[in-house]
Amino acid sequence: MVKGVEFLLSKNQIEVIYGTAKALGPGKVEITKPDSSKLSVVSSKLILATGSSPASIPGLSFDGKKFVCSDDLLDDPQVPKKLDIVGGGVIGLHFAQIYSALGTEITIYEALPEILPGIDEEVVNLVKRILKRRKVNVITNTRFDPKQSCGKTLICVGRNPNTEGLEALGLKAEGKSAWVNEKMETSVPGVYAVGDLVSKKMLAHVAYEQGVIAAENAMGADRTFTYDFTPFGIYTHPEIGSVGLTEKQAREKNQNIKIGKFPFAALGIAQAMGDIEGFIKVIADKNDRILGVHILGPEATNLIGGATVAAKNGLKVEQLAKSFHAHPTYPEGLQEAMLSALKRSLHTLN
Repeated sequence: MVKGVEFLLSKNQIEVIYGTAKALGPGKVEITKPDSSKLSVVSSKLILATGSSPASIPGLSFDGKKFVCSDDLLDDPQVPKKLDIVGGGVIGLHFAQIYSALGTEITIYEALPEILPGIDEEVVNLVKRILKRRKVNVITNTRFDPKQSCGKTLICVGRNPNTEGLEALGLKAEGKSAWVNEKMETSVPGVYAVGDLVSKKMLAHVAYEQGVIAAENAMGADRTFTYDFTPFGIYTHPEIGSVGLTEKQAREKNQNIKIGKFPFAALGIAQAMGDIEGFIKVIADKNDRILGVHILGPEATNLIGGATVAAKNGLKVEQLAKSFHAHPTYPEGLQEAMLSALKRSLHTLN
């Protein structure tokens, strides 16, 4: 993938300078190259895409051996017998399932009342039952004490934006992040920022889209970015795909909502593949406008793509309920969930 991007940069006549950059002011950057020589670059526009780094917990630093971050584990060739995971978010769940499948004894510590914050509650409840079956111990409402660690401990309590080297710009901040408007413009004219440096959702596809919008606006366009209906996928087994409001969020905004749900166990392709755990859940308002779709099951991260197109373009439940799919395929389940929201389900009881 990296070589492919390097090839595209070269063919599009984009100059790449390797080194450590430091902003000296708007449109002026100093770069320290690997050979310690320095280079100054002046430009009319500047786009900051510095990313983020794993956060730790107070009083604890990563040593790469006992207390590790996700980057450390990706480079570790050894499979530990026991792994404590501090943080029950997406990163923690990914590694819990990977190492559990490899035979590691896993304990997850989460300070909040529930794992996977921001995920639909029904999805979380089923994930917890699956983890329990796989003998992954989940402890919530508990702050991890480093003194109780008896083996390797993965700390995954979020990520911090990389702001080092940007001080001279005097950017307006929003918490730990740099502030930007919907055009990805910072508080300094001619300076844009994208990705984990500014994002409310630290996702690769969010960063990519923000980068496209910043680049086009820097060249004179007038595009805007919105977090509405941003999809995400969690690559556990079974997978999780989600877009829009959870049921709890939808009920907080308006009480009169519709819920449709279809189990993978009632889907022909899932039975044929022997992978029947999970469901597809649709949330709509009283006018049948799609508010959110949440999927736990096989191909969830692919299925959420169609739901995202529908939700982002304001399609209604009825329109998806009338769109039938090839049999036997997983998208049939999405149509069935829409029919369920209308109380017209064919392959489950209404």
